[in-house]
Amino acid sequence: MLRTAIATFLLAAGSHVSVAAPINLEPGLWTTHMQMQMNGVAAPSGDRVQTRCMTATDMQNASQFIPQILRNGCAIQSARRSGDTWSWTLSCAQSSSREHGMGEVTFLSPTRYTGVLNTVIDLPAGQTEQIKINYDSRRSGACTP
Repeated sequence: MLRTAIATFLLAAGSHVSVAAPINLEPGLWTTHMQMQMNGVAAPSGDRVQTRCMTATDMQNASQFIPQILRNGCAIQSARRSGDTWSWTLSCAQSSSREHGMGEVTFLSPTRYTGVLNTVIDLPAGQTEQIKINYDSRRSGACTP
């Protein structure tokens, strides 16, 4: 069940974190390709692709660019921006595990950004799992009504 939850990716984190200076991204339909490794090995679920419509308002919310690997219970602890790169730390609490990690996203052009998320899941009985997600997102067109 935990592996099923981990394999479910969301682009928007549960917290709203904004950064004062606007970023230069074009609103529209964005396609994100994600590669996940668990304990240094490619995840059995393989690469994931997610497409979503992002508005100009979405583009100003840092949490929109953070892939959340658990559906509930995650919070962004801190987020900061340096030039074209946003970085953050996060922590998640589930009934039988705790997750913590950090990541960053770099805005390469108005139509592309890349990112990485590294987390550790503390499981019962002292076990841990390390998760790494690399992602590459590109604007793929206009949103359809």
